Amino acid sequence: MDTRRDFLKKAAMLAGGASLSHVIPSAIAKAMAINPALGSTFYDAEHVVLLMQENRSFD
Repeated sequence: MDTRRDFLKKAAMLAGGASLSHVIPSAIAKAMAINPALGSTFYDAEHVVLLMQENRSFD
């Protein structure tokens, strides 16, 4: 059985998700309407370099 606190968390998450569903599509459409400058998209990349380090701890 859910407590009142769990119910309020779920209600807040539902309300937040519902409010974001109206804001995000217009923001994405506005961002997609902007033409990128030449050489500023990831399609122009020739190389991708991944740097990884070990995480060692000496006890």
